[in-house]
Amino acid sequence: AIRLNRPRDGTFVARKLGDFSLGVFASPDYLAERGRPTEPSELVQHECASFIMPSTGRELPWTFSPQPESWRPVSPVRIREDVLGLITFARAGGGLIQIYHFLVQAELDRGELIEVLEPFGGRQRPFYLLYPKEVMKNAAARALAEFVLRRSRADAPSRKG
Repeated sequence: AIRLNRPRDGTFVARKLGDFSLGVFASPDYLAERGRPTEPSELVQHECASFIMPSTGRELPWTFSPQPESWRPVSPVRIREDVLGLITFARAGGGLIQIYHFLVQAELDRGELIEVLEPFGGRQRPFYLLYPKEVMKNAAARALAEFVLRRSRADAPSRKG
């Protein structure tokens, strides 16, 4: 499994994939219609989707650098358990989302999404590859784990942050 943050218990082997940065994104159509925010305080004037964490059922707060406090969107739009639903919402012009750069890189490359609030983004969170110790006895599982680790290192220079 790939998980945010290191697990607290020692049930699984945890190998760090890297620290990945967050950004705020919207479609060009949304920004043309509603304007481009230039600082986080302007987000109250926009539709901002919340992501509900599947592990806790709680809303994931938005974070901005260098501000230590987090922010929760006031919009009624809440997307549960499907991070790709956030991307679909933003691409369709629904509003702003906060998500990891690596998850929307293809949409950015195609011009389907635009990053906003760049001076306030970039807060990073660690991701880990988790697996039971006994998995490494299986050659196919070991090969997959090594591939994921190599790939995350190879992508490191291109990821934002």
